[in-house]
Amino acid sequence: MKKVDIILFSCNRACQADLALRSIKDHFENVGKVVVFYKHSSSIFGPGYDKLFSKDYGLNIGKYYQDSFSSNFKMIYHFMLESDYYTGFCFRKGEKVETKQGMVSIQDINVGDLVKTHTGEFHRVLKRIKNLHKYSSPYIKISTLNSVTKCTEEHPFLVKHSGKVSWVKAVEINPQMELLYPYQNKQDLLEINCLYHNKNKKRASSYSETPGFNDKFTSLTVDEDLARFLGLYLAEGNTASDSIRFTLNKNEDEYVDFIIRVCREKFRREPKVWKTQASNVKLNFRSFKSKFIEWFGEYAHSKKVPNFVFSWNLKNKLAFLSGYLDGDGTKRDEKCWRFSSVSSELIFGINKLIIDCGLEIIKVDTRVNNDIICGNKVKSKPIHTGGMTVKATSKFEDLLAASKYGNYLVLKIRKTESYIYNKSEEVFNLEVEKDNSYIVNSAIVHNCDDDVFIRKTNCDAILEKFNEPDVSSISLKIHANQTWSYPGVDTPLPAFIETEPFLKWNWRKYHRGDVDWGYPTNVNAMIFPRQYFADLIMSNTFSCPNSMEGSLNNVRFKFKDCLVSFRETKVLNIAANLVQTMGQTPKIKNVTTTEELNKRFLDGEIISTENVYNKESMFTSTELSYQFKRG
Repeated sequence: MKKVDIILFSCNRACQADLALRSIKDHFENVGKVVVFYKHSSSIFGPGYDKLFSKDYGLNIGKYYQDSFSSNFKMIYHFMLESDYYTGFCFRKGEKVETKQGMVSIQDINVGDLVKTHTGEFHRVLKRIKNLHKYSSPYIKISTLNSVTKCTEEHPFLVKHSGKVSWVKAVEINPQMELLYPYQNKQDLLEINCLYHNKNKKRASSYSETPGFNDKFTSLTVDEDLARFLGLYLAEGNTASDSIRFTLNKNEDEYVDFIIRVCREKFRREPKVWKTQASNVKLNFRSFKSKFIEWFGEYAHSKKVPNFVFSWNLKNKLAFLSGYLDGDGTKRDEKCWRFSSVSSELIFGINKLIIDCGLEIIKVDTRVNNDIICGNKVKSKPIHTGGMTVKATSKFEDLLAASKYGNYLVLKIRKTESYIYNKSEEVFNLEVEKDNSYIVNSAIVHNCDDDVFIRKTNCDAILEKFNEPDVSSISLKIHANQTWSYPGVDTPLPAFIETEPFLKWNWRKYHRGDVDWGYPTNVNAMIFPRQYFADLIMSNTFSCPNSMEGSLNNVRFKFKDCLVSFRETKVLNIAANLVQTMGQTPKIKNVTTTEELNKRFLDGEIISTENVYNKESMFTSTELSYQFKRG
């Protein structure tokens, strides 16, 4: 696909610059790089531009210039035309996005998929953006204690720094900051409703008074210790007539000590411990037998994950999963978890829990071994093996170790580094409805925002018109039904040289040179060949976009004879310039003030495009009232 560089001029209007950038991103498929030239009064409008430039538009934005639009503007503009800057707001192929179905590689995300946002809710993907990242452009690698995320320099992450939560570009992140992950800190209860059956009602020195025979054990608040205890029971537990028991490897003293502590703190009982070929821990609690069988199943082939686990908060789910893996899991090459069971229901439940935690599973493998007993082949029960992927294991261990901070989990950053990949490759980004964010690996990132080029635009075919020697430029806004320029300024159609598939006309033969059909020097929504346009402007003096357009008009005789456009307009020009003092727009009302526009932008509002998309108009420049919505 051929690429078209876009220049955006803006002055004291971050909100309108935001509208233009969203427009380009959403509807213009041939965008190469976007360069923003801006002038603003920093004491009033600076924060608006800071916020504008911290947003992720999914565009290849080369450089932003703060310039006075004086004579050196020409030099900067020419430098931009010759530059090779390229910065995409994207992630490398293979980075994992959290969806309703667990972790999915970003290149495999589809429109309509539900992804988790910074609120912890799931929202639809509106668009998947794919860009080409040049080999000379750096990536940023952000390493936590367990995982690595690779992205372009400009992609914003939600971080905690100096007690504040804010969006920060990847290139600006450092180990003094912490990444964030959404978390709902709700209280979970385990309903037990069992009798203690303690006839002696002894007082134990290490805990409070032990309940008596008829005292009821109703419920317990679930914390990470209790959740891990129950996960460990699922892996290593069983029941006897008067107790629940754990059978562990004789060297697993850490797990034995943990079980003893939980028995004391949660159940106020002293467990019995003995060692043979294994370490055994017995919690005498007769009424627990039927309850644990109901929850976990009685035998190895009938074990299962209790239904209540799936309603727990994330930290408790992770702790339960951790306990199960402590008992039945193995770490393959220290990179990813694997686990096996003769119970298919158990493997199904663990896989469901892994996905529920926003992780990724491997395909379950089932095999049947034939044992030889007394010379005869005996078919054994099938063994089902499951596990987590490497990236899921890293995320699992990140989240397990994370601390709580309000509605987030906090992940420590071990290091950040910049590196260059030795070839160009595709990189990806997502646009997500409502919350404008999604989760990559263990971190919250920002997505693209909404837009306004009023129709989808691919210029591959029309750019071929530049091969014709008489074509000077291509207009994205002139169209076949245009009989007015500004409201009240009529513009009769020219005598077209061609009308299919594109419009082509000789601008020199148009009888009026003050409106679009006879105006080849309009720099708004025009595509010019790079070197041709650079040569035209080098001999002119100008101080702002309007004076640049005027200076070009003075030398319009240098332009080639013909202009080309699509049959339908791709760009709707909403003339609402409140700042310029040169070449005032005719018959356009002042819709609002720059102060109001920027205040709305800083307050989180953006200009809505619902009254703009696919709008049919006789005008190239029209008058529309602003509509706002939360960004």
